[in-house]
Amino acid sequence: MDEYSEQESEEEPVKKSFVERYLIISPEAKWKSIFDIIILFMVGYSCFVNMFAFAYDFQSPDALLVTDEIVENFFRVDFFLNFLQGYRHPDTYENITDLKLIALNYLFTWFIIDFLSIFPFSIFMDNAENSTTFKLLRLLRMPRLSKLIDIGRVKKILKAF
Repeated sequence: MDEYSEQESEEEPVKKSFVERYLIISPEAKWKSIFDIIILFMVGYSCFVNMFAFAYDFQSPDALLVTDEIVENFFRVDFFLNFLQGYRHPDTYENITDLKLIALNYLFTWFIIDFLSIFPFSIFMDNAENSTTFKLLRLLRMPRLSKLIDIGRVKKILKAF
């Protein structure tokens, strides 16, 4: 045995912090892949309903309003989970579990689209549900559709199964 292999075998495995063990979501987590698939279906639903409501001046029935609120809450949960979702470095394929790096990665990728899609514009407007301005602001959620079109993302989610 040479010196290098002796030193390598004596090293202790890297201990993960509490945050890395219990809060960071692994890129290979099956439950998160299932959640992401549900989110993708909800994105499709949300885009369809928003386009339909804008194009036809559609007055939403109560059941649809409840469904929309459930979908919006899923998007809010997804928004916060993305700050805990580990990822693979694109060059080294290393699992990144550092909260700061995860947050920076999210801030420079989907953050603005996700933030605009969950921002409660109706709080800042009078008679928001029926106004044309509110309907136009809801169309700001349309870039979310690019998540459906991002084949690499969909492929990654399906590959987790």
